[in-house]
Amino acid sequence: MVSVNIKIHGVPETDTYSRRFGLTIDVPLKSNFVNIQPEAIVKDPTTGEDFITKNEFTLTLTRDLSEGDHTIQFAQSGTVESLTWWFEIFINDVSLGKQTGIWDGNPYTATFTVKPTLQETIAAFMGSFMSIMMLMIVISMLTSVMRTFKRKG
Repeated sequence: MVSVNIKIHGVPETDTYSRRFGLTIDVPLKSNFVNIQPEAIVKDPTTGEDFITKNEFTLTLTRDLSEGDHTIQFAQSGTVESLTWWFEIFINDVSLGKQTGIWDGNPYTATFTVKPTLQETIAAFMGSFMSIMMLMIVISMLTSVMRTFKRKG
């Protein structure tokens, strides 16, 4: 798993109501997610409560994701098509683009690829290297034991 920083910048376009927000990765964000997909509701990282606002915001979240391609979806609650927001989402400080006219029936949708960081790659390599070294030590020890039995036999 790779730790991924997700930064979301949101601005209301025509919406003046306080909203919850839904976020999914690799799962479709359903319309009316607040009632039928509560696990998608974004939590405020400082309080753990549902993140609710009617104002422009920037929110940073962290998720552990597998390496490879992913699809992210994000929208505000509210099923009225004329009450929209625009969002820009960044994955590890790289913008996935700005999308306008977003409401819960038309979520922000983008794909991105997760690659391990250099530190994670080095850690994986060191783990593999240590396993190989341990295997070589065991083989060497077994070879010595076999030679000892051969001389005695």
